[in-house]
Amino acid sequence: METPLKYLVAVWLLALVVCLQSCNDQSVQFEKKKIQFTLVPTTSSNGKTDGIDLPENTRLKISIASSNGAVIYSNQEIPVLKVGNGYITDPLELIPGGYTITDFMVVKDSEVLYATPKNATQLSPLVANSLPYNFSVTENSVANVNMQVLDVRGQDPEAFGYASLNVEVINTLAISVLHAKKGQTLLTNATAELRKDDKLIKTIPLNAAVNTIAFDGNPDTLYTLTVFTNDGFKSQTFNFKNLKNELGSNPLQVTLEPALFLTINSYVDEGNENEEYFDFGLEGSGTVNINWGDGDTASESLPYSGLHEYIEGDYTAVITGDLDQITNIYGFSYGSIISAITGLTNLTSLKTYNPSWGAVPIKVDLSNCTQLETINISKYGAPYEPIDLRTDFKLPAQHKIKEFVFDAPSFDINREYISAEELEAMVNNIYNNVTQSNIRDGKFFVNPVVTPSPETQQKLDELQSEYNWEVRFNDEIYDYSESGRIRTNENARRDNWLRSKFPNSKRMSQNNAMAFIR
Repeated sequence: METPLKYLVAVWLLALVVCLQSCNDQSVQFEKKKIQFTLVPTTSSNGKTDGIDLPENTRLKISIASSNGAVIYSNQEIPVLKVGNGYITDPLELIPGGYTITDFMVVKDSEVLYATPKNATQLSPLVANSLPYNFSVTENSVANVNMQVLDVRGQDPEAFGYASLNVEVINTLAISVLHAKKGQTLLTNATAELRKDDKLIKTIPLNAAVNTIAFDGNPDTLYTLTVFTNDGFKSQTFNFKNLKNELGSNPLQVTLEPALFLTINSYVDEGNENEEYFDFGLEGSGTVNINWGDGDTASESLPYSGLHEYIEGDYTAVITGDLDQITNIYGFSYGSIISAITGLTNLTSLKTYNPSWGAVPIKVDLSNCTQLETINISKYGAPYEPIDLRTDFKLPAQHKIKEFVFDAPSFDINREYISAEELEAMVNNIYNNVTQSNIRDGKFFVNPVVTPSPETQQKLDELQSEYNWEVRFNDEIYDYSESGRIRTNENARRDNWLRSKFPNSKRMSQNNAMAFIR
């Protein structure tokens, strides 16, 4: 049977597409090659060769485009080195291909010393190759491009084809961000904040690539660059000029360290008449560094317990150090609340999650906290936001939880009850670990929740009958027998605590406390 011609054509076209795709894939895999630029003197109009004499810390300011016009480098600065009687730049890295130089100036601080003139200008006949100048980078060789330059001092910028021969004082810093996760250190997206004298200059989103940060200012000034993700952090203070000289043409590589972030909203007036401090504690071993987010920092040994004074405003506290040795974290104040926590995935030894009371974030990721034994959430205030507990409250698949108390009347701004589906996700997680690890005599308390599905109820019955777990829902969680005694209502216990701590405070009741922290 003969194969129709149209099918043969289709197969041929498919093979061609696969071949072209393969070729494209191979080109993407080309390694970057180093390229350097040699500064060559020119012959003046009277036939003499002009020498080049450059001061120290001279830089080449260059702009390069690809053969298709895409900008590869824009006003990139490269250190110029004296080699023998000549000058050559530090290397740049480019993948093999065709390129075009569009700007080529030799500068010292803010002064242009030499430049290559552009095509069809008064001085372009004095150089062999005016701009734009095309060159190629091949896979099997190190490129070295000779560029003739003319002394610009005393010359008209138009004679070179430039609008100005003054260097605009815009500092640029190439930066890439690395983050170690699961044994691999990879480029990552991040956010950078640039500060001068503790004043925020700008916030810059960074891609998982080499980025360029540009900002006006004195290159001899000290700046602080803070780079962070939701679980990584790095901050450094530098003199821009010294850092650029140290880096040369290389980007600044920032490797993030594991971090825990607490978003804190404070409503304490500046006078702090009621002496309302943020009570913060960490249990475990090792040492941690605490950046309170208001300019204060501390280095503390664990276990740590202390007070910090926040005044009205929003802050991000950052904790770094031996996070993998922290077993418990808590922070409480009626005047300063924790509205968000990220970076809990770094707390791999965490045993208790009971971060606060009243205003408690429950959009958290505990998926790496496999040593968890206790979950205790008492949420009667902010943050007020929509939530899906199946995805926003992430528990580890494997853990040691024996006490699970989820008391959250204000868990979602749009609804009153935890859904049957959300309850099912919680029960399945606890049930799987109880049955696999034979965890007995535990507690599972949830409020406010709808009636469980029959499948969920069957698992709850098994937890009670086979593993002696105590299961309670809604108002039942406030009144239960424990060793023959009736446990005190949680609200009353907290209210008594507040009365003992602030006997003269007007914020004596749960309702007043709730109004204060909203």
